[in-house]
Amino acid sequence: MIIRFTKGIGKPNVLTCVRDDKTVTTFTAPNATEFFVLHDLTHYAVETVLGYKYAFYGIVSEGRDIQDFGTQHGRKDERPYTPQAGYAEHIVGLIQNSSWGELTFPSFREMLKLVYSRANAVPPQVTETQFRDITVLMRSLIQQWKLLEEGEVLELPFPAA
Repeated sequence: MIIRFTKGIGKPNVLTCVRDDKTVTTFTAPNATEFFVLHDLTHYAVETVLGYKYAFYGIVSEGRDIQDFGTQHGRKDERPYTPQAGYAEHIVGLIQNSSWGELTFPSFREMLKLVYSRANAVPPQVTETQFRDITVLMRSLIQQWKLLEEGEVLELPFPAA
């Protein structure tokens, strides 16, 4: 699958996924902020480094429409998420809530344990090396995004080559 982030300075940014069978799903951010782009780039870093094939991008590549995911009042699509999708969402959320990359590994590990202990569940295994690789890739992708001009595209393969 090819993932395209199109920059819309002063207007909404657009995420387009072109699946291997050439079907397309698109999400236009509801406003001109970069929140969704940074969130989805962080997903890419997490899913790529951890080798997740059944998280957000894997589910999209298998045919689920981007619009089927979360809404302000809960998910539109009631099909269950995979365990990897849940793990990825929690990891992305922790990184995102720490200003995209200001989180240390010990703090990350403790917060992840806390999130899963509240649900009486086992947290995903993330090594310090994986955590570092996620943050390095995420920062690189965010930097590439920030350098784009209006209308330019950041294109990424999934799974990563």
